Amino acid sequence: MFMREYTVEKKETDQKLNKFLGRYLNKAPKSFIHKMLRKKNITLNNKKAEGSEALKEGDIIKFFLSDETIESFREEAKKFKSAPKLKIVYEDDDMLLLNKPSGLLSVPNNSAESSLIDSIGIYLGNNDYAIVNRLDKNTSGIVICGKNLHSIRELNKLIKNREIKKYYMTVVLGNIKKDGELLGYHIKNEEKNKAKISKVEKEGSKQVITRYKPVKNMSNLTLLEVELVTGKAHQIRAHLASIGHPIIGDPKYGDKSVNKKYKIENQLLHAYKVEIKEKVYICEPDFEKFI
Repeated sequence: MFMREYTVEKKETDQKLNKFLGRYLNKAPKSFIHKMLRKKNITLNNKKAEGSEALKEGDIIKFFLSDETIESFREEAKKFKSAPKLKIVYEDDDMLLLNKPSGLLSVPNNSAESSLIDSIGIYLGNNDYAIVNRLDKNTSGIVICGKNLHSIRELNKLIKNREIKKYYMTVVLGNIKKDGELLGYHIKNEEKNKAKISKVEKEGSKQVITRYKPVKNMSNLTLLEVELVTGKAHQIRAHLASIGHPIIGDPKYGDKSVNKKYKIENQLLHAYKVEIKEKVYICEPDFEKFI
């Protein structure tokens, strides 16, 4: 039986086993990792593990897999030399705020496309980082990245407790005159990768809250500031479309004839401001053509 052994380092302390495995085998599907744990092909301290265990310095993780199998599920940053250069909004020892351009994936998918994660790996030169707020491929703006395990945990905790405020700028169809708050129930169709907002709670749905404020009215268009109170997939796009104000350029929830008129393939949605522990970070959108 082939076997590879890994000893947990001090900097990896308190990290969940499944999170570590997701980084170590960064191309492996979660289902594969779960299966390997269940079949004891991956063990923790010579015992069967569930994946939720918090790692401690000196823990031994064993992989009863061939080297070929392990390497097939690992992808090093050096393979992404052509990844786009980062646009840094802010950086300190623990956190990196980046301006993700429209058209770039936040994290890798099954395609050969490069992603923001690839660029971060090249820039930092290590594996101890993670982004804590993903943006859709065609949404631009601020992405928050923790640069070490401690900061990743802290940032995720702040997001979970809604202590990080996230604001977007967008251009929508129609004129909106007053501030508003949208309440609804979010349902995601994973097969179609599309969300739906219901006014009533349904099985499997999650309540979502979206606040908005008109900044400028134009000819049948409105420049809108949106606060994302909750954070579900496609929430802003689906929520605004559900009240008859789809985002201009949105190919999935928008008005196709309007998008064709303006010749836009990417939605005009930009994560322009975040507030973290009373500090404000801003990255203005490039919507000059419309405002």
